[in-house]
Amino acid sequence: IYLNISRQLKSVYSLRYNSQIESFDQGEQQITFAFTNDSLSFSNPDLRLSLPEETRAYLEEQAERKLNQIILFGAGAATLVMLGTVGFMIYRRKRKGIAISKLYPNPFNSELNLEITGSDIESGVTLTIFDQSGKTVHTSETFQRTCQLQLSHLSTGTYIVNVALPNGTSVSKVVLKG
Repeated sequence: IYLNISRQLKSVYSLRYNSQIESFDQGEQQITFAFTNDSLSFSNPDLRLSLPEETRAYLEEQAERKLNQIILFGAGAATLVMLGTVGFMIYRRKRKGIAISKLYPNPFNSELNLEITGSDIESGVTLTIFDQSGKTVHTSETFQRTCQLQLSHLSTGTYIVNVALPNGTSVSKVVLKG
């Protein structure tokens, strides 16, 4: 009895194969199947199997699911980059804490009006005007959001108006004297 059971165990095999191949050409895949034991040897190197329609549909569904995950990951990454960029821009704008909202008339003759916006103006700002060569031609300090500068002593030309906070943050604009 035991000898008979031993022979039956040696002659019955079950094989399970999970392929790592992701694409199948025309629904067929070439598989090499071989095994050897004490008394039996088998090899079939040219076996071509046609996959059932359900298997092909399942594999296509899995491939599409993987593609959708990759697309969603890419879209998520792009969204994170975009949000990071916008956040950085907002941070920089808030960090600046100062802006020249109005500078008029431009060109000016003798008086230049300036309106400054920002949260740190109460600590005072330094107004500096530079000529085209970078030489300082006017400096003043203000704690007001609007001011009028008397600049009749300047000659006709292009100037840079710079508004700076005590922490070193500054903003500049170009004006013309006519």
